[in-house]
Amino acid sequence: MAMFLIPNLQLNKYSSLKEPVNKRMHIYFRNIIESNESELLKGKVESKIDAITTNTEITAADTEIIAATTTTTTTTTTTTRIPLILDPSVKEIRKFTSDNILISFYTSFFGTKPWDYFLNHKNYNQTCGCSLDKCELNYDNSRWKESDIVFFHGRDMPSVNVLNDLKQQGKAGQLWVYFVMENPFNAPSVTPLNHLFELTSTFRYSSDMFFPYGYYVELSEQEKIEAQNANRNYAKGKTKNAIAWMVSHCGTRRDRLAHKFEALGMPIHVAGGCANQFNGRLQCADRACTDSLKQYKFYFSAENNLCDNYITEKYWRNPFEVDAIPIVLGGSKYSDPHLAIPGSFINALDFNSPKELVDHLKKVGSDDVLYNQYFEWKKLYKVRSEPYGCSSDMCKFCDKLKNGIKIKKNALVTSIDLGKECYSTEGFFDQWINR
Repeated sequence: MAMFLIPNLQLNKYSSLKEPVNKRMHIYFRNIIESNESELLKGKVESKIDAITTNTEITAADTEIIAATTTTTTTTTTTTRIPLILDPSVKEIRKFTSDNILISFYTSFFGTKPWDYFLNHKNYNQTCGCSLDKCELNYDNSRWKESDIVFFHGRDMPSVNVLNDLKQQGKAGQLWVYFVMENPFNAPSVTPLNHLFELTSTFRYSSDMFFPYGYYVELSEQEKIEAQNANRNYAKGKTKNAIAWMVSHCGTRRDRLAHKFEALGMPIHVAGGCANQFNGRLQCADRACTDSLKQYKFYFSAENNLCDNYITEKYWRNPFEVDAIPIVLGGSKYSDPHLAIPGSFINALDFNSPKELVDHLKKVGSDDVLYNQYFEWKKLYKVRSEPYGCSSDMCKFCDKLKNGIKIKKNALVTSIDLGKECYSTEGFFDQWINR
């Protein structure tokens, strides 16, 4: 397909604009498909820039006028580059327009291939309940060079030298995805890899493919009616007005809050490798400990590191399986409905001090009406469990590729920033715990 540069576009005359306007204008001009309308488009672009310099508002239609596109065709795919306007953190928007977008997984996932989360089911829509239309998942490494998207797991990553060599072998326009589920303290540094990866898939909501440890969905109208009519008392059968905690990773900040619970008279019963550090023991008949956990009103859903958006199965699975209220401790804004279920938890750091938190727990634990308020969400939502090997997140990612995905500048270091993501909350905790 013939392509050419927008001719004679005099951008230099706008170089003297004041800084705020320059940022507001942040426009990336690229090649456009050759057409008889090119001169008209050029005129509209310059006209709109002139309007911007006089603080005229940009409309959605204007965005379409100013955004020039580049279409690249290969034997296997067609992609369109659509430069983004007014967002200096984004390099371009890439849109895949072929009938088969090939998504390959180059590395293993903790030594295993295929990845358990992304199996290539033959009837994906029927099996998984979401569509991968025009997207193909591939684990055959003989096809990775022809792939449009290539996933790498952060904990199974080849050396930088090997990656640099691989980057030269993939087809033009290929995008690499850095996938990791661990928080930055438990994952390798991404700085040496920043130049290699265009996209990320992590527990962070800002990731190109958001991959949380769990999520919830709205009930159907019939399910809502049934939940309202059931009018269940979730305090019934809870014989222990105490906190249950299963933990094997010792020596983290959360241990200090657990000891505070004991010191302030809020019983906490612990099972696992750290149990011998606490007075109360959680007696389990089996590894899952389900029957014992059902007796407890609260569960300590504390993350091992307090990092933004990092909310694991400690919240999503352990307490909800036994209808206990999770006491969450993490670096996330749990009130964000993208990250957690509204009204389903007690956030330790929402209170002015550990004592204020304990006073609230004692109050809730002794009042069935207050206790049941933390289960009102069950009349509207439910935790979603996906079939084995299925991922609605991959379906959403596939849709992004077809509709246009943002390619950010410095994708890794801006998405996975250890200092910004974790240290600020942990510093706050260190002060809070001593109040």
